[in-house]
Amino acid sequence: MLVEKYEDRSWPNIDISDPIDLLNYEIDELGHSQAELAELLGSRSRASELLNRRRPLTVEMIHRISEAWKIPADLLVRPRYPLLGITVTVLSIDSKPLAPESR
Repeated sequence: MLVEKYEDRSWPNIDISDPIDLLNYEIDELGHSQAELAELLGSRSRASELLNRRRPLTVEMIHRISEAWKIPADLLVRPRYPLLGITVTVLSIDSKPLAPESR
């Protein structure tokens, strides 16, 4: 109804557990731009790679975005790989998979 339409427009249902979705929301709905993000990160290609999930957020990026766009840093600090459905194998120094110690 009318109230639901207003609420959907005013408070859209976004997944804030994903930092990239949050950044896209900021760009699409809250008046920020990809050019503005590029300025914060130092280049257009870096902003594009970040928004296309080819580059992870670094601590420095999180700090800059958080300060400039007033986004709580903890919303930008989320594990990247579980969101992509990737299983990560931790390797030892000699590049062999680490196995749990057997007794």
